Amino acid sequence: MKRVPLNRDNWIVSENKALAIIDEGLWKAVKARQDVLWAASDKIREAMGAQARLGRKGKFLLSGILKCGKCGENLSLRDGKRYAAAHTFTTTPATMT
Repeated sequence: MKRVPLNRDNWIVSENKALAIIDEGLWKAVKARQDVLWAASDKIREAMGAQARLGRKGKFLLSGILKCGKCGENLSLRDGKRYAAAHTFTTTPATMT
């Protein structure tokens, strides 16, 4: 059977806060950070034109927002699956508490 995409006009959209994996406050903080970064990136691209290499959009949505529960350091993706504080990259991943 062939899949046929459904036109967006026919979508039924509903909000279910019980399914959220992060709270609304954190979501708003991340979106605000994205807006600031994207605005800065756009300004750099406008100023530098085709040569612009700076100010790329963040690859991971929560980069710079997650903190280690033990040391308070920013968490970064360690292996594409787990987050860890930078100083633990040579030992074991930090635990989030």
